[in-house]
Amino acid sequence: LLFTVNGSTAACDQVRLTIKDVMAHGLSEFSNLDWHCVTGWTASNLNFKGVTLRKLLVTVGETIKRQGGKWDEDWKYLLQSSPDGYSVPVFREDAIKDGDQDSFLALF
Repeated sequence: LLFTVNGSTAACDQVRLTIKDVMAHGLSEFSNLDWHCVTGWTASNLNFKGVTLRKLLVTVGETIKRQGGKWDEDWKYLLQSSPDGYSVPVFREDAIKDGDQDSFLALF
């Protein structure tokens, strides 16, 4: 996984995390969720194991600062991209919410 700050190509503004790095945060269970795809289909009562974006972004911010990069604590959105070229912005208010409603990266 590659996290980049504000589209910067400077090495100090990028953090690459392996699945092992992500799993080191400890996996949480997310149960009985409905998955709504942007193409229009829905799947119900799904169960996942993963890590909240809140946890991952703390690590990304700390790593960027340690590398001498610039981490914007008031970031507005992150860009989620897949290897096949699909990209979608995820706004801060959707990625990080109060309580147990955080978005998460599903691993299993």
